[in-house]
Amino acid sequence: MTLPNKIKSALQEIVLAVLQVMQDDVSNSKVPLRAASELKITSATTFELPDKIKPDYGIWLIFVLHKLEKQLTYTAFCKAIDENPQISPQLNTMIGTTEFRRRINHDDVIRSVVWRYLEKTNYQLEFDQDVFDTGMNPFSWTV
Repeated sequence: MTLPNKIKSALQEIVLAVLQVMQDDVSNSKVPLRAASELKITSATTFELPDKIKPDYGIWLIFVLHKLEKQLTYTAFCKAIDENPQISPQLNTMIGTTEFRRRINHDDVIRSVVWRYLEKTNYQLEFDQDVFDTGMNPFSWTV
């Protein structure tokens, strides 16, 4: 499925907004962190802390989207995909197994795009149009 221009434009705007909030968080030292490796158990009663930490992008994206959910870029993206007759029926549809089910929502779509974007840019927070233009269509990805 090729993305309609309205959705692609809204998706680009939300990615730009997410990256801007992330840049602001870095400037204000508000980045959730986690250990880059597991605790090292040295004996039955002692352990060593990892010497490296890195951003916890999963938690960070949840915080960022919460900050954006009332902004125009977020609502414009939600409206664009809600109005698309091919995409909107897929939202809020239960997926999973009998043991674990959940619904796909707007945040899931945004998180999947931002996550893939960050992976393709090696977690750089500067927007790269070429990266965005190649492979940022979440509705054409296969599992």
